[in-house]
Amino acid sequence: MKKIVHLLSSGGYSGAENIAINIIKNTPNQFDSAYLSINGPIEAVLVENNVQYFPLKRNSLKSIYDGIKVSKANIIYAHDFKASIKACLISFGKPVVSHIHQNPDWFSKMNVKTILFLFSTIFMKKIVYVSQETRDEYVFSKLIRKKSVVLKNYVDSEKVLNDSFKKIDGNDEQYDICFLGRLEQVKNPKMFLEVVNILKKRKKDIKALVIGTGSLVSELETYVIDKDLSGNVTFVGYQKNPYNYLSKSKILLITSIWEGFGLNAIEANILNIPVLATPVGGLKSIVTKENGFFCENTEEFVEKTLLLLNSKKLYERMKNNMKNDKTIYTDATRWRTGIKMIVEGL
Repeated sequence: MKKIVHLLSSGGYSGAENIAINIIKNTPNQFDSAYLSINGPIEAVLVENNVQYFPLKRNSLKSIYDGIKVSKANIIYAHDFKASIKACLISFGKPVVSHIHQNPDWFSKMNVKTILFLFSTIFMKKIVYVSQETRDEYVFSKLIRKKSVVLKNYVDSEKVLNDSFKKIDGNDEQYDICFLGRLEQVKNPKMFLEVVNILKKRKKDIKALVIGTGSLVSELETYVIDKDLSGNVTFVGYQKNPYNYLSKSKILLITSIWEGFGLNAIEANILNIPVLATPVGGLKSIVTKENGFFCENTEEFVEKTLLLLNSKKLYERMKNNMKNDKTIYTDATRWRTGIKMIVEGL
C-alpha cells in the first residue's frame, strides 16, 4: 500500500489545514495517509478526525526529511509554496504533489518567488489549484499547464449545519456583521473595523463580531478602544466551532486583499448568510448577485451593509436564494472523484 504524507508549514488550523484533512479523509482506501507539520493546535483537530500525525519540532529541511522518513511515505503531498519547494528539495525521487491554496499579489508577476516555484515544478508530478482564478493568475501558468489541475474546495455542509446548532455557553448575542478568518494583513481585518467605525455614525447600535486570531490582535483591539467601538465590536478569538457564532450574524464581510478560494463564503452560504466581499481570487466564482455583493472599498462595504440591513425584502430574497442553491462545493462525490484522479498514477 502506498503512503501519502501531507506536508504543511503551519501548526495552526485554518483553511488549508481543513482542506488537507478533508483530502486525507476522502483519499481512496488503497492509499494510507498521514499529516506532517510543525507541532501546534492542529494536533487536537487531527486526533478528533482520527488522522495519523507526525509532528515536527522545526520546519527545517532536515527535520522535514526525518519526518518523511519516519512516516515511511512514498508520496509527498505539499500544501502551498514553502512546503512545496521544501518537498522538492528533499523528495529524492519520491512523487511530489503541490496543492496551492493561495494567490498572493506577487503570484501574478515575474519575480524571484515565481521563478523559484517554476523551477520547483520540474520535480512535481502535479500542481493542484483551488480555483480557476488561482491557476490563471500564476504568471507562468501556461508553462506548467500539463501538470496543472483545478480541484475546487469541498465543504461538509452537514457538519457546518450540525455545528451551528451546538450551543456554546455565553454565546447568546446576535450580530449584524461578522468577520471570520485569520487576523493577518492578507485578510485585511483593519478594513472590517473601519467599516464598523463608519457604520456606527449611521447606526449607533451596530453589532460586529470578529472570529479568529493572528498577529494583528493587539493592533485591532487598540483601534477599537481608540475609536470607542468597545460596545459595538466583540472579539471571540479562535473558535474550534465558529459556525455557531457565524449563524448568529446577519452578514459576513470578507475584506481580503487576496484570497485563493474563500471557504468562509461557502460556509456562510450553507447557513443562508449573505456575503459582502472584495472581488479577489476564488471569491469571484462564489459570490454572485444571488447571495451577496462585491465591494471595492470601505464606502461600498458600508453602503451594501446598510442596504441589506435596511431592506428586509432584499435580505430575505438572498436567504431564500441560498436555501435553494445546490452548490458544487458541497458535493462529496465530486470531491472524492477529484482526489482519486490526482493520487492515482503517482
